[in-house]
Amino acid sequence: GVLPVGSWDKPEGIITDRDIVIRAVADGVDVTSAEVRDYMTSEVYYCQEDDTLENAAQQMRDHQVSRLMVKSQAGKACGIITFGCILRENESLREIGKVVERAVGQKAA
Repeated sequence: GVLPVGSWDKPEGIITDRDIVIRAVADGVDVTSAEVRDYMTSEVYYCQEDDTLENAAQQMRDHQVSRLMVKSQAGKACGIITFGCILRENESLREIGKVVERAVGQKAA
């Protein structure tokens, strides 16, 4: 669903399947000749690899995004974390509840 654009040392943006569909396909753009830079999201938000999931969810909420690039301790991009990934990989309902609370800004029922 998402790919970084540029290099891991210097990401220039990200492009998602949604970017391609909404910004290009829906407008009738010939995607066989369109360039990624014209349809990518150039504003990239980060979390640190040792941040808690709650902190990552809070950053997603603050920036109104559902994915973050992850930076290593050396300051280089080393991955991408998505809200969906947090929910799928966490088996503890209590922990999921805390992450959801942080992401939506209110206590889960």
